[in-house]
Order: sequence, then C-alpha cells, then structure tokens
Amino acid sequence: MPHAIIPAAGGSRRMRFPKQLMKHGGTSLVRLQVDALRRHASRTVVVVGWCGGAVARQALAGAEVLQWPEWWSGHQADSVHRGLQILPEGRVLVQPVDVPPPSPRVLDALLAEPGSAVPTWQGRPGHPIVLGGSQVARLRLGAPEGGLRTLLAHAPRIPVQEPSVCWNLNRASDLVAWLRWQRDHGPSAVPSGS
Repeated sequence: MPHAIIPAAGGSRRMRFPKQLMKHGGTSLVRLQVDALRRHASRTVVVVGWCGGAVARQALAGAEVLQWPEWWSGHQADSVHRGLQILPEGRVLVQPVDVPPPSPRVLDALLAEPGSAVPTWQGRPGHPIVLGGSQVARLRLGAPEGGLRTLLAHAPRIPVQEPSVCWNLNRASDLVAWLRWQRDHGPSAVPSGS
C-alpha cells in the first residue's frame, strides 16, 4: 500500500481565505482529503504552512501533520519533498488540498499501475498522481526544476471518467461550481462545457 502526501501549505492568494478550511457538507476540504485517502494509503502526511495550526486541527485524525516554515517561498513539489523526509520507501499518492477529493474508483485505477501514474480526463492530466520508486528517490534529493510534472513526463496516463480530476478550487466561485455540479450530477457525471 502506498503512502500519501497532501500539500496544504499554500497561502490561498486567489481565494483570500484558507482553501484548506473550505467546507463541503460541514467538513473541511483538508479533512475530506484525509478521509478520501484513508483506505488507499498506509500513512498520510499533510504538509501545512499558512494557517498551519487551524489546518492541523482539521486534519489530525488519520494523518500526520508536518509544518513547513518556508511555505511562502516554495512550490507544490517542495511540499512533497518535505513530506517525503518523514516517510519510508515506497510509492506515494500526491493529492493537493485544493482539488476535489478523489473517488475510490480513481484511486483504484491509479494504484492498479505498478509504478507512477497520472489520471487524465479527455486527455488532460489531473490529480491525484502516483509517484513510483524512482520518482520518489529523485524527489527525496530535492524538488526538480519544472516540478512534479517533470518527474512524471513518461508516467502512464490513466483515462478516467471523472472530470473533477482536472478541477482546481482556487476561488470561491470554483468551490460553488463544484458543489453545484455534485448536487446536480453526482460524482460520475460529465458537466456540460468541460
């Protein structure tokens, strides 16, 4: 079983509110991410930065929280590099806090691959991603120029039927659109215009 890292250290500049603490059905987004990964990961690390204490309180059950003091000067790959420092060897699921939580169907499809994997919807890459052994070893040395996508340039692309793998929740309007889509269509429907 792989480990999981949830990068949740960002400053939510576009949202102007901690994205990690946005609510869906009364539950914070960071808590939803931890819960979504629980059955598919042996250990889950949430890397926090801005509002780290509040985010940590939401993520605690079922996850390890790692504070990253330099969060303001780094990128997502830096958060993953930081999280890897407390995890043993093995594959790693990476699920950013600011995308919709993955379904078990998406996670099962990705983890059926023996190494790295990237979900795609209509050819577009999304999240979560799986880092195989060689990618994890490379990232332990430091974040590569070009970020995680550089590491995954040759990773298998896994087509899925869930457009939410390509969605980002960067603004309040993105969250509202995702909640409306879920309410109207359910987790496996394809929204019009996507």
